[in-house]
Parts: sequence; structure tokens; C-alpha cells
Amino acid sequence: MDVKQAVRAAKAYAADLFEGEEPRLEEVWYDHDEKQWFVTVGLLRKEPPSLADLTLGRKDFSRMHYKTVCLDDQTEEVLSLRNHEKMPVAPI
Repeated sequence: MDVKQAVRAAKAYAADLFEGEEPRLEEVWYDHDEKQWFVTVGLLRKEPPSLADLTLGRKDFSRMHYKTVCLDDQTEEVLSLRNHEKMPVAPI
């Protein structure tokens, strides 16, 4: 499996699992020792408004959620799907 095949498979899996949502590619890497692909996709999901949202008068309550799909390189089987926490951005 090459990188494009891994990304297509991961996005198709996430789109099927989270119906009605369009996953977008965030990052991809390959573990040579385990022979596994790790593809992180972002999903824009509606959420209930937080107190901050209400205080600031925000109208859109969508938040990006990140999921990492692990695929076996040989069988192309999805092995796992995990929440992926993005590193916080330090304030300037």
C-alpha cells in the first residue's frame, strides 16, 4: 500500500463510521517496524455551545475533532481508530 492508498482507505473508513461528515487529511506517517500506516483526519462536528461561545456571541458551534486511523500495510485492514489530540499552540 502506498501513502495515497492509505489516505483513501482511512478517509473512506472515517466517512463511513461518522456518517454525513467529510474527513480531511491532517497528517500521515508510516511505522516501518510495525508495517502500519497512521492517518490522522479532521472532522468538523457540531457541538453544544460552551459558556465562552455564548458569552462571545458565537453563532457557529462547530469544532474540529481529530481521529487517527491505523491500517495494516499488507492487508489494508483498519486496526484501530483513536482520538488524536493536537498539540496546543503557545500564545505569542
